[in-house]
Amino acid sequence: MHPWQSPQQAPFGAKPAKGTLIVDFGLERVSLTRSILVPTGRAALSAPSILTARVSSDLIESPGLQQFPADQITLTATPVGSNQVEIVATLDPANPEKVASGLFKGTIAVYTGSRTLSVPLAVYLGPKSGYRATLAFLLLLLGAVFGLSVKWVTEALSSLAEAHWRLDGIRQRLGRTDECLPLSAAAKLDDLDNRVMRQDISQIDESFKPFDDASLLSLRKFCDGIDRINSIIRQQELLYGHLTVDNVSAADVIHAERERVDELKGRDWPWKNTQKILDNLQQLKRDANTVSSALKYGRGDVLTLFADDKFKEAREKYNNPPAKNKKGAGAGSQTEGAAQGASKTFGLFTSTPGVIRRWLRPSGLRSSPMTHWMTKHPRGLAATASVLVVAIVGLQLQYLDSTSFGGSLSDWLGLLLWSAVVELSGVSVLDVVGRLSGGGPASRSSRA
Repeated sequence: MHPWQSPQQAPFGAKPAKGTLIVDFGLERVSLTRSILVPTGRAALSAPSILTARVSSDLIESPGLQQFPADQITLTATPVGSNQVEIVATLDPANPEKVASGLFKGTIAVYTGSRTLSVPLAVYLGPKSGYRATLAFLLLLLGAVFGLSVKWVTEALSSLAEAHWRLDGIRQRLGRTDECLPLSAAAKLDDLDNRVMRQDISQIDESFKPFDDASLLSLRKFCDGIDRINSIIRQQELLYGHLTVDNVSAADVIHAERERVDELKGRDWPWKNTQKILDNLQQLKRDANTVSSALKYGRGDVLTLFADDKFKEAREKYNNPPAKNKKGAGAGSQTEGAAQGASKTFGLFTSTPGVIRRWLRPSGLRSSPMTHWMTKHPRGLAATASVLVVAIVGLQLQYLDSTSFGGSLSDWLGLLLWSAVVELSGVSVLDVVGRLSGGGPASRSSRA
């Protein structure tokens, strides 16, 4: 809407005086040409052949002290008939000096040779700050988000969804938690999880190759065996964990069993000899059953060998039991009779080491929550930085420094589309920032 339509809309608070040459730039900062017919006051026998027009001084912005330089105003005066003069003014608010926004007033002096005519001049440059700048920034931000989203959907979403489905299929086929898996396999699955979460799917097919059908089948068998062995060891802790048989602590024997389980899980995966690993797992399961029987019947000689990691000798010793004696029977009865009492202390006995480990964990090795969150969401942070930089650069180039931005619907829509295209084109953040110093304001087609 034109700012001169009513006294309320006039930027200086009242309608301009009659005969004022009005130049309204709005939000644009391109060169404008305006003209006005000025009566000379009385008819002359002949029109003056030479007319001179000039601005009496730099235009002053009221109530501030901003100025519109007079040398950026070009004036021509042409006689029209015997009692009128046409004044044509061309104003450039951007070259060589950028003029601030505001309402500038001055006077044009036209010399006819015999008299001087004074013509009021009012120049208005609309402000680009305030709510307009906020609207421009929001449109640029929205366009950047839209462009980045479209790029992500068209380039990455399908591959990301495929990776997610493949990972879910692997976990469903294993049917177990990561606790029973070999440490290397669990680490590879965690890496796949993290890559899918970070949307880092470049060359992700290489990470899926170890999890072929044969490997998944062997992992399923391994998990079944580990679960069974852990169940036997938990039962031993529950029934005999606090006991001592012939000066051999049941806790030491159970600890030796857990070390064997951890050693087997710690071997590099994929295994070079899968069958050998599965055979070792079955042997470990048989040894766990042997330990349970030795604890039950008070076979301290067998338990001693197990506690000393002499598993082969322990198996041979158990298969060739010595003659029964009263001491052995007494030990056995003592072991069986104390099983009920063991269950009462099992919870505290087994949970204490974990609590101690958590308390003794070096706090200096922990990263700050913010750093941890940032390392978990690097692509989200990169996208946020990209969107903000594009919006800020666009605000400077396409709005504040643009000479042709006039505030029309097409101009506002152009801001949104510009930031969307920048993100869609894959221009790096550094390239966008480089436009601030290298390219200057983006050019638009000049309006007539």
